[in-house]
Amino acid sequence: EISKEMDEYFEITRNVHKIMGEYTYNALTAIDGVKATKPDATFYLLADFNAFAPDLQKAKIKTSQKLSESLIIHPYHTAIVGGDSLVLERTDFSARIAYVDYDGGKVYREYLANKPKSSSEKLEFVKKNAPKVVAGIDMIADFFTNIRKNTLDELQTKKSSMIASN
Repeated sequence: EISKEMDEYFEITRNVHKIMGEYTYNALTAIDGVKATKPDATFYLLADFNAFAPDLQKAKIKTSQKLSESLIIHPYHTAIVGGDSLVLERTDFSARIAYVDYDGGKVYREYLANKPKSSSEKLEFVKKNAPKVVAGIDMIADFFTNIRKNTLDELQTKKSSMIASN
């Protein structure tokens, strides 16, 4: 039944999703090479990690399923829905990332008590109310930093051994 209470509830939950979505989008696209769809009225987005394809392949991660498996294991513990599960090519390193890993009732009450207005207030709202979302994105950033670093380390080692053998 249509009511003022239901309208308010949906407005607040949309605002919370918008704040969480903006954070997730900004944090992911801050990772060099990552592209993402800007969420609009959803609780997930599509992140494109294809810029890392050469590095992933050198690490023997050749499919989106392997990427998902690599992110879920130690030390990253981050779940994503890989490209082939989204009816994309198996070699498409895109993934759906949800940003609703928080206590909805608590977040709803927190929003009512203290509606974040500025960018810094929104950032603090996410950090306080969705620490698992923040940690998950941090782990994704660490994963791709490590993938690139290992590839660079491998190249440096090969280069050093080639120089030493000459």
